[in-house]
Amino acid sequence: MKKVMIFGTGSSAQYVYDLLNYDVNLICYLENDETKINKNFNGKKVISPMELINYEFDYIIIASQYYKEIETQLLKLKIGKNKLINIFDFNCKLEKYEFFKISNIKIVNRGLDNKICVNKGLFKKIDLKVIGNSNILEIDNECNIVDVIININGENNKIIFENNVFLNNCNININGENNELIIKSYCSFDKTNFIYVKNCTKGKILISKATTCNGANLCVSDSNIEINFGSDCMLSEDIDIMATDTHSVIDNKTKKRLNISKSIFIGNHVWICKGAKVLKGVKIQEGSIISMNAVVTKDVDKNVIVAGNPSKVIKRNINWERELN
Repeated sequence: MKKVMIFGTGSSAQYVYDLLNYDVNLICYLENDETKINKNFNGKKVISPMELINYEFDYIIIASQYYKEIETQLLKLKIGKNKLINIFDFNCKLEKYEFFKISNIKIVNRGLDNKICVNKGLFKKIDLKVIGNSNILEIDNECNIVDVIININGENNKIIFENNVFLNNCNININGENNELIIKSYCSFDKTNFIYVKNCTKGKILISKATTCNGANLCVSDSNIEINFGSDCMLSEDIDIMATDTHSVIDNKTKKRLNISKSIFIGNHVWICKGAKVLKGVKIQEGSIISMNAVVTKDVDKNVIVAGNPSKVIKRNINWERELN
């Protein structure tokens, strides 16, 4: 049975505690905050790093955003680097330590200052690959992330999942710099691809609270282009939300590109039915319904139903509910 200590007493320390198997001996917690030393956390004593000389242990698990400073501090105290486990480090492969419950997250990091902050939740079959520097992945409490592939190629990109986000069988591909994917609380996405086309800069996909999706492709490219969903939207399956054509159309005379990417804005409580396509530059106002296989090329008023290719209004002054009454 391995003997471990946890450095920190915050939410990250609680997350590590929840990840530990029963066949591990948690000796104590470590803290630099003098107000917490000699108190208890999860029934274990909190000690100062200066007291380490009095203890035998196999590992110290660093559970703090100040992991670099803490690692330097412990190395100065002659603690071997092979005894330090840093959960915020992309290079740390938790699956190789038998005392963690988590065993299905594969992380490949080829860069500097990439950070992962994962709180309590269910994580299974996650494949994370990062090429580039200063990228961030933050997963808040009670998220359920299963069978998800995340590829980041670039710098200063950010992925944030707020609490109670559910992702199943999804792919996230970010290529470029300063891009963001933000999924707000209580969202659920299944069989969805989030795509940032090569050399995308400051692209953004924002999904507001309680939006659900059973299968879609969401695609942005170029600079300062976004896909923005309001709250409580409902997406069926086989849906394309395309803020770009992904290829260039060139005018033969001027040699200029004709099909410029444009942002897409979708209001609160919008229902997008199976097979629908929403193309670049479209704004859909709240409470509307996009019918099955509709191709939306122009703005949509609030509380209407649109259908067809290209879509047209077929009914006004409507609303909808998730429940079939």
